[in-house]
Amino acid sequence: MAAESVRAPFALDVAAWLVTYALHSTALLLAALLAFALITRAARRSSRLADVAPAWRERIGKVALLAGVATASVQTALGIEPFGLRPALVEVTEPAVVVRGSPRPPGSRTPLWGSLRRRSRGARGPRRTD
Repeated sequence: MAAESVRAPFALDVAAWLVTYALHSTALLLAALLAFALITRAARRSSRLADVAPAWRERIGKVALLAGVATASVQTALGIEPFGLRPALVEVTEPAVVVRGSPRPPGSRTPLWGSLRRRSRGARGPRRTD
């Protein structure tokens, strides 16, 4: 039981980091794509900029990739909640609906698909054994 309570916060932290990374990296990569378009447009007008445009695009792309990891890690480590939003990642230990005929002792867990399977079987009738 103690090992499960240690694992649950770690799993929630990892899930929160992954969601944060997905949001940050998406925003940063979209900004990088916008910068690529602007650099390409400016490079068409200037021969001097056309020579250095590939290097700038490469730098911007690398920064966008690494900045997603960095900003997600810093935000998760410091516990910053943007706009006062809290992550809705909660571990469910007890089911909201108890399937009739299957009393469980407190603290026991049943996978969601198992309870759904039992519930739907009862609605369709008994299984055929032919």
